Amino acid sequence: MNTIVDDRNASQKLTHTWFVCATPRVPLFHAREVVAWACLPGDLDKVESWVRKRKDMKRVRIAFEGDRKYHPRSCTRFHIYAVMAGFPALKG
Repeated sequence: MNTIVDDRNASQKLTHTWFVCATPRVPLFHAREVVAWACLPGDLDKVESWVRKRKDMKRVRIAFEGDRKYHPRSCTRFHIYAVMAGFPALKG
C-alpha cells in the first residue's frame, strides 16, 4: 500500500474502529483504491446499508481496527472517512 488518508481525529481513532470498506467501481485516484467509513459500533448497520445501496461501490465488507491498524492488502490508496452526527447514513 502506498497512500493512507485518515480523516479521523485523535479521539475518533480510539472510538471509530469499525470500518465499512468498499472498492469504488471507478477509482478516483488509483487503480487499486479502497475507501472506508469509520463509525461507532452502534452505527455500523446503518452505515453498511448506506454503502451497499451506493451504485458506485462494490465489494462492500466490514473490518475492525481494534489493537492493530487495519490495512487492506494489495491496494495503492486507502481513504478512511469519519462518520459523525449529520452523516447521510445516520439521517432518518
